[in-house]
Amino acid sequence: MKLVLAQNLGKLAALFDPETVFDRFCPMYFKFCDENVAQVSTGAAPSLIYILEKFTSETTKLEAIVARVRKNFFESTTFKRR
Repeated sequence: MKLVLAQNLGKLAALFDPETVFDRFCPMYFKFCDENVAQVSTGAAPSLIYILEKFTSETTKLEAIVARVRKNFFESTTFKRR
């Protein structure tokens, strides 16, 4: 079930308003990316672009999401998390 939701997270985020995406989908995205099952984390990774597209006019939230991605994944020491 997690895999299906992770793979479709971006498509689902495109259907909702930015506030719902920020409050509900962003935490879910980061949780799926931290998942120990590689298929789930790999399936969730492409959803980031759909989430970021929601915040093109809300730079504060966009910058917060990008900062968290950088902190959690970009600077990670393990390949899986990068």
